[in-house]
Amino acid sequence: MAIDIREDLRLLIDRLHDDDLADARDVLGQLAAAREADGREQFAAWLVDSGLVRRLPQPSTEPPITRTPLLRISGEPVSKTLVDERR
Repeated sequence: MAIDIREDLRLLIDRLHDDDLADARDVLGQLAAAREADGREQFAAWLVDSGLVRRLPQPSTEPPITRTPLLRISGEPVSKTLVDERR
């Protein structure tokens, strides 16, 4: 059954005008993303229902942490200097 549907879709895609191919790709991508999101929601609900987790964490609303660029310091590494001073 799924093979027939895939073949039907291929035939439809082959008959599409070139201008419509991008729209078809976008719609299929949205459908796949919605299916994936539904699957994640169902899995999360199963985790709570089964008692494996008590609650699901809320997504962070804070902006991502940006890393400060490392400073280049000439001379010996600081770790070696500390070890030498402790002797």
